Amino acid sequence: MYSRKLIVLVLVCLVSFVTFADLGDLSLYTSVTGAGATAGGLRVDLGNGFVADGTVAVLDDGSGDSATETQFFADVYYGVWGLAISGGEDIKASYSLMYAIEQAINDKITLGIGVALVTLNSDEDVATQFVNNYDIYAVLSL
Repeated sequence: MYSRKLIVLVLVCLVSFVTFADLGDLSLYTSVTGAGATAGGLRVDLGNGFVADGTVAVLDDGSGDSATETQFFADVYYGVWGLAISGGEDIKASYSLMYAIEQAINDKITLGIGVALVTLNSDEDVATQFVNNYDIYAVLSL
């Protein structure tokens, strides 16, 4: 299945980022506005202005039985500009050009807001969307 291959690829990329990153550069992020796979995950500071965020989530599909679905989310930012990908087993991938600003509250907590400027959707009638969503989030240094 196409989306399972994509989930594996995202996991391999995240593991690669963690492998090359200094363990002191790991953080957790949590979203105020997101749900599912975008509700939170792991951030890796890659240095030189690059950061990568990602998560893989196994969620109740809401059908009332014990069925679950797997979703993923990953992004890479350089400064305020980023590229994001999200999707899952029953959700084809979406690719977004992102813009985000962050402000440190103290040495352990940073607040931010990210906006998807352009999103390319694989499975919707509207293949391209402009400024279609935003996310308010917090980053907690480990």
